[in-house]
Amino acid sequence: MMPNAGDTEGIEMKPNVYPKATILLMEEGEYSDRGSCGELVTLCELDLRAEIEAWRLSLGKDEDSGCWVADDWDHGPSAFVAHLVATQKCAPLKCQTVHIGSYGRVEL
Repeated sequence: MMPNAGDTEGIEMKPNVYPKATILLMEEGEYSDRGSCGELVTLCELDLRAEIEAWRLSLGKDEDSGCWVADDWDHGPSAFVAHLVATQKCAPLKCQTVHIGSYGRVEL
């Protein structure tokens, strides 16, 4: 049985390591440009920091600029989310955003 959201009793939590069957909402951007770039469920224990590093190393550096290919516009966060799905570390979820109110009132 999965624990309730926020219930971590009896679970050793490691930073950026997510157990199998964890739902992740991936975000990118800053301030008003911040948004979702993927809704996923982990298919195995996922060490996100290690996965990002391995993905970055697999793409290498641009020969001309010396910058990591993973950090350019064509290989950013959305491409990393696609990589997690392609390597079967995660599966995509079909989610809907539902706005249920504002200013303390619940309404559709």
